Amino acid sequence: MPQKDWIAHALDYGFSVVFFIAGVFGALASLLRQRQMSFSERFITILSGGGTAAYITPMIVDMMGLREGSSYGMAFVVGFAGLKLVEWMIAAIRDRLINSNKP
Repeated sequence: MPQKDWIAHALDYGFSVVFFIAGVFGALASLLRQRQMSFSERFITILSGGGTAAYITPMIVDMMGLREGSSYGMAFVVGFAGLKLVEWMIAAIRDRLINSNKP
């Protein structure tokens, strides 16, 4: 049995390399408006934008019923929004759970 490369292992865990790359470009674009960041903060922003796009984009594409061609643009937007999008999603889920428990 042949050995898997790192991309095959990443795909096994639901990681999309194409979405990651689009998210990295989105995160890079978001850095244009950030002036007071250290190198390490910029690096973390780029990685988190890519990671967020790789894992969150498929969920958003599915929920919104987008076509495959639109998914790459959505990955860029998700990478641009980065962790702010994750914070918003967590707040929306929390609000929905709280409101669903009310009579």
